Amino acid sequence: MRVLENDWKALKPALDAWGQGQRLEPSGERRLLRQKIWALLDYVFLAFYRVGRQQKQALDYFIRLEKIIRGELATPDYQASGALAVCYYYMGFCYRGLRR
Repeated sequence: MRVLENDWKALKPALDAWGQGQRLEPSGERRLLRQKIWALLDYVFLAFYRVGRQQKQALDYFIRLEKIIRGELATPDYQASGALAVCYYYMGFCYRGLRR
């Protein structure tokens, strides 16, 4: 988790601003965007769900990341199935944790 902490600090402002018309990866480079999304998915799962036990906050981030994956990463010639699968997998843990 500590390995991803610097990435989280660098990417969190862009993640928070994404809904206001900003892109997570301004250059549009899909490979870099994919790396950022995977780093965010792993960090949110480890820091908020596993360590912090903050299922609701983790779920909110996963929902936002799902929108980014569908809106920014997925294109007609590229299906972001792997990123979506991991996102849904992590979301399932959060929903299960909130049910208890």
